[in-house]
Amino acid sequence: MTFTSMSEDLGDELDQERAGSPLPGLARAFSGTGEGGDTQARGRILGSSPQMQRLIEQIERVAHIPRPLLIMGERGTGKELVARAIHFASGRPAGRMVTINCAAIGDTLLETELFGHERGAFTGAESARRGRFEQADGGTLFLDEIGNMPLPFQQKILRVVEYGTFTPVGGDKERKTSARIVAATNADLGGKIESGEFLGDLYDRLAFEVIHVPPLRERPADIETLAHRFLEHFAEEIPAFRGKRLANSALALLRSYPFPGNVRELKNLIERAAYRDTTNEITPEDIGLLPSDVPIATEGGFMEQVAQFSRRLLEDALAQAGGNRAEAARRLGLSYDQFRHHHRKHFGGDAPAD
Repeated sequence: MTFTSMSEDLGDELDQERAGSPLPGLARAFSGTGEGGDTQARGRILGSSPQMQRLIEQIERVAHIPRPLLIMGERGTGKELVARAIHFASGRPAGRMVTINCAAIGDTLLETELFGHERGAFTGAESARRGRFEQADGGTLFLDEIGNMPLPFQQKILRVVEYGTFTPVGGDKERKTSARIVAATNADLGGKIESGEFLGDLYDRLAFEVIHVPPLRERPADIETLAHRFLEHFAEEIPAFRGKRLANSALALLRSYPFPGNVRELKNLIERAAYRDTTNEITPEDIGLLPSDVPIATEGGFMEQVAQFSRRLLEDALAQAGGNRAEAARRLGLSYDQFRHHHRKHFGGDAPAD
Protein backbone atom coordinates (compact mmCIF):
# COMPACT_ATOMS: atom_id res chain seq x y z
CA MET A 1 0.00 0.00 0.00
CA THR A 2 1.32 3.45 -0.80
CA PHE A 3 0.11 6.98 -1.12
CA THR A 4 0.79 9.97 -3.23
CA SER A 5 -0.53 13.46 -3.50
CA MET A 6 -2.51 15.13 -6.18
CA SER A 7 -1.42 18.66 -5.39
CA GLU A 8 1.77 20.69 -5.82
CA ASP A 9 2.45 20.79 -2.12
CA LEU A 10 1.40 17.19 -1.58
CA GLY A 11 -1.01 18.46 1.01
CA ASP A 12 -4.39 17.13 -0.11
CA GLU A 13 -6.03 14.18 1.61
CA LEU A 14 -6.42 10.97 -0.34
CA ASP A 15 -9.32 8.63 -0.86
CA GLN A 16 -9.07 4.86 -0.61
CA GLU A 17 -10.97 2.09 -2.32
CA ARG A 18 -9.78 -1.08 -0.63
CA ALA A 19 -12.70 -2.46 1.35
CA GLY A 20 -11.90 -4.08 4.64
CA SER A 21 -8.54 -2.40 5.04
CA PRO A 22 -6.62 -3.75 8.05
CA LEU A 23 -5.74 -0.13 8.84
CA PRO A 24 -9.10 1.59 9.41
CA GLY A 25 -7.49 4.66 10.91
CA LEU A 26 -5.47 5.21 7.77
CA ALA A 27 -8.47 4.49 5.60
CA ARG A 28 -10.12 7.50 7.24
CA ALA A 29 -6.91 9.47 7.07
CA PHE A 30 -6.76 9.21 3.30
CA SER A 31 -10.48 9.32 2.56
CA GLY A 32 -10.81 13.06 2.84
CA THR A 33 -13.02 12.71 5.93
CA GLY A 34 -12.46 14.67 9.10
CA GLU A 35 -12.42 18.46 9.52
CA GLY A 36 -16.18 18.42 8.93
CA GLY A 37 -15.95 15.80 6.18
CA ASP A 38 -15.88 18.47 3.48
CA THR A 39 -12.38 17.88 2.14
CA GLN A 40 -12.32 16.97 -1.54
CA ALA A 41 -10.57 13.63 -2.05
CA ARG A 42 -8.08 13.80 -4.90
CA GLY A 43 -6.24 10.51 -5.05
CA ARG A 44 -6.06 6.92 -3.88
CA ILE A 45 -3.85 4.82 -1.69
CA LEU A 46 -2.06 2.90 -4.43
CA GLY A 47 0.88 0.61 -4.98
CA SER A 48 2.40 -2.40 -3.33
CA SER A 49 6.00 -1.57 -2.40
CA PRO A 50 7.14 -2.99 0.93
CA GLN A 51 8.74 0.36 1.82
CA MET A 52 5.38 2.10 1.82
CA GLN A 53 3.62 -0.74 3.60
CA ARG A 54 6.15 -0.42 6.40
CA LEU A 55 5.65 3.35 6.46
CA ILE A 56 1.88 3.09 6.78
CA GLU A 57 2.17 0.44 9.47
CA GLN A 58 4.47 2.81 11.37
CA ILE A 59 1.97 5.66 11.01
CA GLU A 60 -0.89 3.48 12.24
CA ARG A 61 1.14 2.30 15.22
CA VAL A 62 2.11 5.76 16.44
CA ALA A 63 -0.95 7.79 15.45
CA HIS A 64 -2.79 7.26 18.74
CA ILE A 65 0.20 8.06 20.96
CA PRO A 66 -0.05 11.74 22.05
CA ARG A 67 3.62 12.57 21.64
CA PRO A 68 5.61 14.79 19.25
CA LEU A 69 6.83 13.22 16.03
CA LEU A 70 9.51 14.02 13.47
CA ILE A 71 9.06 13.27 9.77
CA MET A 72 12.18 13.21 7.62
CA GLY A 73 12.44 12.89 3.87
CA GLU A 74 13.60 14.52 0.68
CA ARG A 75 11.61 17.24 -1.05
CA GLY A 76 8.56 16.00 -2.88
CA THR A 77 8.19 12.74 -0.96
CA GLY A 78 4.95 13.70 0.82
CA LYS A 79 5.93 14.66 4.36
CA GLU A 80 2.87 16.84 4.87
CA LEU A 81 0.70 14.02 3.60
CA VAL A 82 2.17 11.74 6.27
CA ALA A 83 1.40 14.39 8.89
CA ARG A 84 -2.24 14.53 7.71
CA ALA A 85 -2.48 10.76 7.88
CA ILE A 86 -1.24 10.84 11.47
CA HIS A 87 -3.71 13.58 12.36
CA PHE A 88 -6.78 11.86 10.93
CA ALA A 89 -5.80 8.44 12.25
CA SER A 90 -5.10 9.80 15.73
CA GLY A 91 -8.68 9.74 16.98
CA ARG A 92 -8.71 13.53 17.51
CA PRO A 93 -11.31 14.46 14.87
CA ALA A 94 -12.59 17.46 16.82
CA GLY A 95 -9.25 19.25 16.58
CA ARG A 96 -7.86 20.97 13.52
CA MET A 97 -4.63 20.30 11.72
CA VAL A 98 -2.81 23.61 11.43
CA THR A 99 0.24 23.96 9.20
CA ILE A 100 3.07 26.47 9.15
CA ASN A 101 6.18 26.53 6.97
CA CYS A 102 8.99 27.67 9.24
CA ALA A 103 11.21 28.54 6.27
CA ALA A 104 8.64 30.79 4.60
CA ILE A 105 8.17 33.27 7.46
CA GLY A 106 10.74 35.80 8.61
CA ASP A 107 12.19 35.66 12.10
CA THR A 108 10.28 38.72 13.26
CA LEU A 109 6.90 37.30 12.22
CA LEU A 110 7.41 33.71 13.31
CA GLU A 111 6.82 34.39 16.99
CA THR A 112 3.50 36.15 16.50
CA GLU A 113 2.44 33.55 13.90
CA LEU A 114 3.02 30.69 16.33
CA PHE A 115 2.21 32.28 19.70
CA GLY A 116 -0.20 35.05 18.67
CA HIS A 117 -0.17 38.54 20.14
CA GLU A 118 -2.13 40.78 22.47
CA ARG A 119 -3.72 44.05 21.45
CA GLY A 120 -1.12 46.83 21.39
CA ALA A 121 1.81 44.37 21.39
CA PHE A 122 3.37 46.32 18.50
CA THR A 123 2.50 49.06 16.06
CA GLY A 124 -0.53 48.00 14.08
CA ALA A 125 -1.69 45.35 16.55
CA GLU A 126 -5.15 46.85 16.95
CA SER A 127 -6.66 43.62 18.22
CA ALA A 128 -5.48 40.39 19.80
CA ARG A 129 -4.74 37.47 17.50
CA ARG A 130 -4.54 33.77 18.21
CA GLY A 131 -1.38 32.01 17.10
CA ARG A 132 -1.03 28.62 15.47
CA PHE A 133 -0.48 26.79 18.78
CA GLU A 134 -3.80 28.08 20.06
CA GLN A 135 -5.58 27.43 16.76
CA ALA A 136 -4.38 23.82 16.85
CA ASP A 137 -5.45 23.21 20.47
CA GLY A 138 -6.94 19.73 20.65
CA GLY A 139 -5.58 18.90 17.21
CA THR A 140 -2.24 18.83 15.39
CA LEU A 141 0.30 21.55 14.66
CA PHE A 142 2.50 20.68 11.68
CA LEU A 143 5.83 22.51 11.76
CA ASP A 144 7.18 22.09 8.23
CA GLU A 145 10.86 22.78 7.45
CA ILE A 146 11.74 22.96 11.14
CA GLY A 147 15.39 22.51 10.21
CA ASN A 148 15.32 26.10 8.94
CA MET A 149 13.99 27.57 12.19
CA PRO A 150 16.35 30.19 13.73
CA LEU A 151 18.29 28.92 16.74
CA PRO A 152 16.94 31.49 19.24
CA PHE A 153 13.40 30.55 18.29
CA GLN A 154 14.15 26.87 18.75
CA GLN A 155 14.60 27.63 22.46
CA LYS A 156 11.06 29.02 22.63
CA ILE A 157 9.62 26.04 20.76
CA LEU A 158 11.47 23.69 23.10
CA ARG A 159 9.46 24.96 26.06
CA VAL A 160 6.14 24.44 24.28
CA VAL A 161 7.12 20.94 23.22
CA GLU A 162 8.16 20.05 26.76
CA TYR A 163 5.50 21.78 28.87
CA GLY A 164 2.70 22.70 26.49
CA THR A 165 2.79 26.35 27.57
CA PHE A 166 3.52 29.61 25.75
CA THR A 167 3.07 33.35 26.14
CA PRO A 168 1.61 35.50 23.34
CA VAL A 169 3.69 38.44 22.12
CA GLY A 170 2.93 41.40 24.40
CA GLY A 171 1.28 39.19 26.99
CA ASP A 172 2.22 38.39 30.58
CA LYS A 173 0.17 35.25 31.20
CA GLU A 174 1.05 31.78 30.04
CA ARG A 175 -1.43 29.82 28.01
CA LYS A 176 -1.66 26.09 27.54
CA THR A 177 -2.09 24.09 24.37
CA SER A 178 -2.84 20.41 23.88
CA ALA A 179 -1.83 20.53 20.22
CA ARG A 180 0.17 17.54 19.12
CA ILE A 181 3.36 18.72 17.42
CA VAL A 182 4.45 16.99 14.23
CA ALA A 183 7.59 18.44 12.66
CA ALA A 184 9.16 17.75 9.29
CA THR A 185 12.41 18.52 7.51
CA ASN A 186 14.55 17.52 4.56
CA ALA A 187 17.66 18.83 6.33
CA ASP A 188 20.41 16.77 7.92
CA LEU A 189 19.54 17.50 11.54
CA GLY A 190 22.44 15.40 12.82
CA GLY A 191 24.87 17.61 10.91
CA LYS A 192 23.08 20.75 12.07
CA ILE A 193 23.31 19.62 15.68
CA GLU A 194 27.05 19.02 15.31
CA SER A 195 27.54 22.48 13.75
CA GLY A 196 25.44 24.15 16.46
CA GLU A 197 22.63 25.14 14.09
CA PHE A 198 19.98 22.93 15.70
CA LEU A 199 19.33 22.19 19.35
CA GLY A 200 20.00 18.62 20.36
CA ASP A 201 17.45 18.99 23.16
CA LEU A 202 14.73 19.99 20.68
CA TYR A 203 15.56 17.02 18.49
CA ASP A 204 15.31 14.71 21.50
CA ARG A 205 11.87 16.09 22.41
CA LEU A 206 10.54 15.85 18.86
CA ALA A 207 11.95 12.42 18.12
CA PHE A 208 9.58 10.27 20.19
CA GLU A 209 9.30 8.56 16.81
CA VAL A 210 11.19 9.47 13.64
CA ILE A 211 9.34 8.61 10.44
CA HIS A 212 11.45 8.39 7.30
CA VAL A 213 9.53 8.84 4.05
CA PRO A 214 11.35 6.85 1.35
CA PRO A 215 12.33 8.58 -1.90
CA LEU A 216 10.70 7.37 -5.08
CA ARG A 217 13.93 5.87 -6.44
CA GLU A 218 13.90 3.39 -3.53
CA ARG A 219 10.45 2.10 -4.49
CA PRO A 220 10.47 1.83 -8.29
CA ALA A 221 7.71 -0.78 -8.18
CA ASP A 222 5.30 2.07 -7.40
CA ILE A 223 6.25 4.28 -10.35
CA GLU A 224 3.95 2.68 -12.93
CA THR A 225 0.95 2.65 -10.61
CA LEU A 226 1.49 6.27 -9.63
CA ALA A 227 2.02 7.35 -13.24
CA HIS A 228 -1.26 5.77 -14.34
CA ARG A 229 -3.10 7.41 -11.45
CA PHE A 230 -1.64 10.85 -12.17
CA LEU A 231 -2.68 10.53 -15.81
CA GLU A 232 -6.15 9.38 -14.80
CA HIS A 233 -6.56 12.26 -12.39
CA PHE A 234 -5.32 14.81 -14.93
CA ALA A 235 -7.91 13.55 -17.40
CA GLU A 236 -10.61 13.77 -14.73
CA GLU A 237 -9.63 17.35 -14.04
CA ILE A 238 -9.31 18.33 -17.72
CA PRO A 239 -11.65 16.21 -19.91
CA ALA A 240 -9.79 17.19 -23.10
CA PHE A 241 -7.01 14.79 -22.06
CA ARG A 242 -9.25 11.74 -21.61
CA GLY A 243 -8.32 8.62 -23.55
CA LYS A 244 -4.57 9.06 -23.33
CA ARG A 245 -2.39 6.13 -22.28
CA LEU A 246 1.26 5.57 -21.45
CA ALA A 247 3.30 3.57 -23.96
CA ASN A 248 5.36 0.71 -22.56
CA SER A 249 8.50 2.52 -23.72
CA ALA A 250 7.44 5.58 -21.72
CA LEU A 251 6.91 3.46 -18.61
CA ALA A 252 10.33 1.85 -19.09
CA LEU A 253 11.86 5.32 -19.28
CA LEU A 254 10.14 6.40 -16.07
CA ARG A 255 11.33 3.28 -14.25
CA SER A 256 14.93 4.07 -15.23
CA TYR A 257 14.84 7.67 -14.01
CA PRO A 258 16.09 8.48 -10.46
CA PHE A 259 13.45 11.19 -9.75
CA PRO A 260 15.41 13.68 -7.62
CA GLY A 261 12.12 15.56 -7.19
CA ASN A 262 10.32 12.38 -6.12
CA VAL A 263 6.52 11.98 -6.38
CA ARG A 264 5.96 15.66 -7.07
CA GLU A 265 8.31 15.47 -10.06
CA LEU A 266 6.57 12.36 -11.41
CA LYS A 267 3.21 14.13 -11.24
CA ASN A 268 4.54 17.14 -13.11
CA LEU A 269 6.20 14.96 -15.77
CA ILE A 270 2.99 13.03 -16.44
CA GLU A 271 0.81 16.12 -16.69
CA ARG A 272 3.28 17.88 -18.97
CA ALA A 273 3.60 14.79 -21.17
CA ALA A 274 -0.18 14.51 -21.52
CA TYR A 275 -0.30 18.14 -22.57
CA ARG A 276 2.49 17.71 -25.15
CA ASP A 277 1.14 14.51 -26.66
CA THR A 278 -0.70 15.04 -29.97
CA THR A 279 -2.02 11.47 -30.15
CA ASN A 280 -3.55 9.21 -27.53
CA GLU A 281 -0.29 7.42 -26.67
CA ILE A 282 2.29 9.15 -24.50
CA THR A 283 5.81 8.27 -25.68
CA PRO A 284 9.32 8.91 -24.29
CA GLU A 285 9.56 11.96 -26.54
CA ASP A 286 6.46 13.43 -24.85
CA ILE A 287 8.00 12.85 -21.43
CA GLY A 288 11.15 14.57 -22.60
CA LEU A 289 13.76 12.56 -20.71
CA LEU A 290 16.57 10.28 -21.70
CA PRO A 291 15.79 7.55 -24.30
CA SER A 292 15.22 4.26 -22.50
CA ASP A 293 18.14 2.51 -24.20
CA VAL A 294 20.76 4.88 -22.76
CA PRO A 295 22.51 3.26 -19.77
CA ILE A 296 22.18 4.85 -16.35
CA ALA A 297 25.29 5.56 -14.28
CA THR A 298 25.95 2.85 -11.71
CA GLU A 299 29.19 4.10 -10.16
CA GLY A 300 29.73 6.75 -7.52
CA GLY A 301 27.41 8.02 -4.83
CA PHE A 302 23.83 9.14 -5.41
CA MET A 303 24.68 12.76 -6.22
CA GLU A 304 27.41 11.76 -8.66
CA GLN A 305 25.07 9.34 -10.44
CA VAL A 306 22.42 12.04 -10.70
CA ALA A 307 25.06 14.45 -12.08
CA GLN A 308 26.16 11.89 -14.69
CA PHE A 309 22.55 11.29 -15.65
CA SER A 310 21.91 15.05 -15.93
CA ARG A 311 24.95 15.55 -18.16
CA ARG A 312 23.78 12.77 -20.47
CA LEU A 313 20.30 14.30 -20.62
CA LEU A 314 21.73 17.66 -21.67
CA GLU A 315 24.09 16.15 -24.23
CA ASP A 316 21.39 14.01 -25.84
CA ALA A 317 18.85 16.83 -25.94
CA LEU A 318 21.36 19.09 -27.70
CA ALA A 319 22.28 16.35 -30.15
CA GLN A 320 18.63 15.60 -30.95
CA ALA A 321 17.97 19.32 -31.39
CA GLY A 322 20.89 19.76 -33.77
CA GLY A 323 22.67 22.02 -31.29
CA ASN A 324 19.70 24.37 -30.93
CA ARG A 325 19.52 25.35 -27.25
CA ALA A 326 15.92 26.53 -27.36
CA GLU A 327 14.78 23.25 -28.92
CA ALA A 328 16.88 21.23 -26.47
CA ALA A 329 15.26 23.11 -23.57
CA ARG A 330 11.80 22.36 -24.98
CA ARG A 331 12.60 18.66 -25.27
CA LEU A 332 13.62 18.58 -21.63
CA GLY A 333 10.63 20.59 -20.44
CA LEU A 334 12.87 23.44 -19.29
CA SER A 335 12.82 27.14 -19.93
CA TYR A 336 15.69 28.53 -21.99
CA ASP A 337 17.26 30.09 -18.87
CA GLN A 338 16.88 26.86 -16.89
CA PHE A 339 18.63 24.93 -19.66
CA ARG A 340 21.54 27.40 -19.70
CA HIS A 341 21.79 27.20 -15.90
CA HIS A 342 22.02 23.39 -15.90
CA HIS A 343 24.50 23.38 -18.80
CA ARG A 344 26.78 25.83 -16.97
CA LYS A 345 26.46 23.79 -13.78
CA HIS A 346 27.47 20.49 -15.39
CA PHE A 347 29.84 21.62 -18.14
CA GLY A 348 31.24 24.91 -16.82
CA GLY A 349 29.99 27.10 -19.67
CA ASP A 350 27.15 27.91 -22.01
CA ALA A 351 26.04 25.43 -24.66
CA PRO A 352 27.16 26.23 -28.21
CA ALA A 353 25.27 29.16 -29.70
CA ASP A 354 22.08 28.40 -31.62
